[in-house]
Amino acid sequence: LSLLLSFFIFFTFNFHGKLTGDNYIGPQKIHEASTPRVGGVIFLICTFFHVFLTSSYDYLSERFLLIIVAILPVFCSGIAEDISKSIKPIWRLAASFLTAFLLIELLNIQIINTDIALIDQLLGYYPFTLIFTMLSIVAMTQASNIIDGLNGLSIMTTIFILCVIIFLTHKFNDLNLLYMSLALLSCLLGV
Repeated sequence: LSLLLSFFIFFTFNFHGKLTGDNYIGPQKIHEASTPRVGGVIFLICTFFHVFLTSSYDYLSERFLLIIVAILPVFCSGIAEDISKSIKPIWRLAASFLTAFLLIELLNIQIINTDIALIDQLLGYYPFTLIFTMLSIVAMTQASNIIDGLNGLSIMTTIFILCVIIFLTHKFNDLNLLYMSLALLSCLLGV
């Protein structure tokens, strides 16, 4: 599905390119022509598609919906920036923090162990755990954004990361995370 949507965006670029295209002039630009900046829309559509595919598996369907809800702040700020090219970085950073908070609260995730004694002691206190986990999620989000802004290859980096997660979830028999990782990988392969 993501490959078909990518072809659609590519072949209709003449119609929406002025709105969705990236300026190819500047120190961080490697493209020789304007390039669509709306790959995130394809990812979100494919994730919705997986919600319907997994609707008979309550856990996976619920997790996908919660992920979609949680990523909406950063997704909307990113799309707004891609189209208007005028969203201030502080607002995009705030959206990243809100997304991190929503991921933690809706999916009940937190970092509880780092194998660094002092940090692990501090992780025993929920406020520190919340801040540490939020900063970790925001740092990963911003790192991906820097990679994408520099050379547009953040999708490939994310694909490699998902492949490692798939290998580890298979090795440790975490089937729910394995299926979710495979689904997210399939969303990215065609973008």
